[in-house]
Amino acid sequence: MWAVPKRRGVGKLHHKLMVLDDQVVIAGSFNYTGPANRLNDENIIILGDLDTRFGVQRAAQGRVVGFARKEIDRIIVEHGDAIR
Repeated sequence: MWAVPKRRGVGKLHHKLMVLDDQVVIAGSFNYTGPANRLNDENIIILGDLDTRFGVQRAAQGRVVGFARKEIDRIIVEHGDAIR
């Protein structure tokens, strides 16, 4: 049996996480390039609707956005210097 050696420092962050207009969260491994779109096996999920007029839906989207922003802030704090 073999073990993967532990590395020091930061590895690669492959996931992408975006918040649009505090209403929509886009997450996944999808790279925004032509080859990724045509050739690669990528995943993407879009949560929310920029055009919703329903208060309950907007509130739910706001909660999801809050979780995403917290994760984005955590990534910046923990890895910001390493990914610049």
